[in-house]
Amino acid sequence: MKKQLLLVTIFTFSTVFLFAQNEKEYIANGLAAYNKGDRNEALRIFSEMIERFPKNKNGWNNRGYMYFLRGEDANAIADYTKAIKIDPEDISLYLNRSDAYISSGDYNAGLADLTKVVEISPTSYWGWLGRGQAFNGKNLFDKAIADLSKAISLKPTGTAYTERGLSYSHLKKYDLAIADFDKAISLEPDFIDPYINKAQTIQLTTLKFEEPIRIITEGIKNAGGTGAAKGSNCRGEFYLANNNNAEALDDFKKYLTVFAPTAAVLNNKGTAEGKLKI
Repeated sequence: MKKQLLLVTIFTFSTVFLFAQNEKEYIANGLAAYNKGDRNEALRIFSEMIERFPKNKNGWNNRGYMYFLRGEDANAIADYTKAIKIDPEDISLYLNRSDAYISSGDYNAGLADLTKVVEISPTSYWGWLGRGQAFNGKNLFDKAIADLSKAISLKPTGTAYTERGLSYSHLKKYDLAIADFDKAISLEPDFIDPYINKAQTIQLTTLKFEEPIRIITEGIKNAGGTGAAKGSNCRGEFYLANNNNAEALDDFKKYLTVFAPTAAVLNNKGTAEGKLKI
């Protein structure tokens, strides 16, 4: 690889100078590769940018995100940390690093970054939302509700209401949970998660399936695409528990046409198939 770069340098003054003369061009080229789905090329471009412009936070941040998408949380964290050292007041860097920390299972470090975000920018919707989600992940539901309520006051979104609804549900405040899920649906009717959570809450409290299945079916219709596939898996679980095995199998197959198989989905699919053979 080094010899190839050397030859290119001799004849074209290097691909770096031909295609990326400054930081902005590197960023544009990297994002173009990413948008085309070539994450490996984007990673290479941002790595090259870092070599030439190591004091530019965007190179570290963008490469960190490429690592994060590859599931390389440790590498992502290392790059985000480099970016933060360059600009410790940029809240987007802490938000990104918090995602990587939480993905790696380190909720405490993620919470520390999110706390830094709301300290630097008390009006950051993303900071309050992210910290509320992290508190939910640590089963600190009262703290989650406080942060998510702050997020809602700044920017009422389906995601924030859904997350707060989950907090209420875990605290067995089911009426408040359902009210939040309904609000989320009214704000973002094509967002499948509040339909799923509302249906699960109603099934949990009534032990019946007709209304939960109706809710999920409505969500599937409104969401379409990957949301519909995600909803189909939930509806399939309801069908399976209610011994509607043919309908359950059909829903699990719909899910698997979009998403990679998981052990739980394959197990449920196998159970439905087994019951149909009896």
